[in-house]
Amino acid sequence: MKGWVYVISNKAMEGIIKVGHSTKDPELRAQELNHTGSPHPYTVEYEMLIEEPYRVEQAAHKVLSEFHEGKEWFRCTPEQAVSAIRQVAGNKQILENFTRPEQSIQKQERIGICPQCTGDLVRKEIGTMHYLRCKGCGQVFPTSLERQSKKVF
Repeated sequence: MKGWVYVISNKAMEGIIKVGHSTKDPELRAQELNHTGSPHPYTVEYEMLIEEPYRVEQAAHKVLSEFHEGKEWFRCTPEQAVSAIRQVAGNKQILENFTRPEQSIQKQERIGICPQCTGDLVRKEIGTMHYLRCKGCGQVFPTSLERQSKKVF
């Protein structure tokens, strides 16, 4: 099963990051965490779309075990967590995005409805990379689907 392995941070917990997995868009997961009473929003620092995200997440947790704080939280930098995820994933990632202020999403616009779950389909531009992602199920689509999606409106 395809899904996401992600790194999430919160400036209220400086030096601690969350390494998790989800079949949903990591941005939606961060929004869910925003309802836990933190004074600052959670930020997706990194996301990788991959087959078997649970296996990759668990293996990354083992690599990061010396930094373990509790549950899925680690006292390390996002770069250390990304390195661990990449190490265990090998070259099997489908898509990855390491969001830093200088590499942030330049543009995101709603362009249609997801053919999988009827959620909002958005076009994302990150540097020179362009793709479509469903905000509901997290599914990623090639930009060639954009022409078909616009017909739904």
